[in-house]
Amino acid sequence: MYPLVLHKTMTAERWGNFPLYKRILMIGNEIQRLQDFVKMNSQENVTTETLERAMELTDLTIETTSGNFRKELLRWREMLSLAYHEKEYLKKNQNFIAQLFQTLMFFTPESALAY
Repeated sequence: MYPLVLHKTMTAERWGNFPLYKRILMIGNEIQRLQDFVKMNSQENVTTETLERAMELTDLTIETTSGNFRKELLRWREMLSLAYHEKEYLKKNQNFIAQLFQTLMFFTPESALAY
């Protein structure tokens, strides 16, 4: 992980005060935004910024959780990193983003209901 600072007012302490399902939903918003940008064949810098925001929120969530959930989230973040480094693959394989989103949403019962 590397220290992204895109959400300038968000600290790990503040982020950790949100219920876990809300943190997952906020990360999911960024992934949905990514899906929309890829579908519209948006500029690469917009896709990059969206992925970076999702990674930053994921890193904050990893920092503020522990146990098995943290391990699963670290695995999920690895796939998000793959998307970050393989943007051409994303454009050809939009299903990958949908799978990332679906996996994320099923991390908590509350976020799964929102899916």
